[in-house]
Amino acid sequence: MAYPSWRYFPSNSAPPEWVSPLIGVLGSAESTISTEATRTGLSSDQVLAVLAPGLIELGFQVEDGKGRLGKVRRPVLFGENGLPTITYEVDAAHAEHGIVVEIEAGRGARGNAEYRDLVRTSLILDANFLVLAQPLAYRFKSGAREGTEYAYLNTVNLLEAIYASQRLRLPFEGLLLVGSQNRSTVQPAARNCAVVSASRATFRPNFSAQYDALDRAMVRCSGQACQ
Repeated sequence: MAYPSWRYFPSNSAPPEWVSPLIGVLGSAESTISTEATRTGLSSDQVLAVLAPGLIELGFQVEDGKGRLGKVRRPVLFGENGLPTITYEVDAAHAEHGIVVEIEAGRGARGNAEYRDLVRTSLILDANFLVLAQPLAYRFKSGAREGTEYAYLNTVNLLEAIYASQRLRLPFEGLLLVGSQNRSTVQPAARNCAVVSASRATFRPNFSAQYDALDRAMVRCSGQACQ
């Protein structure tokens, strides 16, 4: 199967000319972003960093780190003197074509980030197109429980329903959905349980003097009822 998997919506529209070079950028990074050599996989920021040189070559402005100066912001509302009062941060944007790019990793599979991306990008004034990249498969392990979320296919089904029903009309000329990477993570369930148990074990020693005084009726209850 050709890599990456992708769908353009609405299905009755031909993909614009910019789609092919963009898919080429993702395809050229297959050996890196589709690998499962490391168990934790790649985060969305790491995938974006791999794709950044190719995106910049195509004319995209790309987020560069988490600092304020590295953010890519697009306007939502304008206020006094025509200055933007509300802006949203995006992973990448192409000003000429009005393209907004969002890269999702584990959160996109299990946290329904596609809904957030659809709503937020719908409010961006100059967003004519949305490019949403999601994992083909997100494999996770939490304690003894293991599972797989097929984020790309789930979002394909969601978008087919949206465009077929016409009850919810997205304000884009088109939407490009890309299945761009596999991801595996291990949720630290055992460690979390151990930390919580250790914390609970300190309650009695920390309050031993208080409980002892109440047990011996050395202190009269006042204020709230005794627990």
